[in-house]
Amino acid sequence: MTRFNSETARRAGRKGGKAKAEKEKRLADFGETMNAILTSGDLTLDDGTKCDPVTAICLRMIEKVIDDGDVPAFKAIIELTEKHNGKTASNDDDNVLLFIESMRRNEEKQK
Repeated sequence: MTRFNSETARRAGRKGGKAKAEKEKRLADFGETMNAILTSGDLTLDDGTKCDPVTAICLRMIEKVIDDGDVPAFKAIIELTEKHNGKTASNDDDNVLLFIESMRRNEEKQK
């Protein structure tokens, strides 16, 4: 006798379907929660400035680029702004590194 027959296959399929439905519900709940947070009221930043969560995320990305020289954050910013402006994203690593280095030099001059 085989391990799976029509009855055991039906039960296994039903069990898998339920697990998939639960997973999809958890992901949907996560998405709803994230959307609610991102569209919620103002946050207060460390310097006392109030802004919405999306602006806070954008500011943090910019800080990471300026303070840490975070290349992936810089690439994400460029890609998002180019998409917003209707241009194609360019990932020229040399230009990214040159830009970050010039930002660091400018910041050091200002100190």
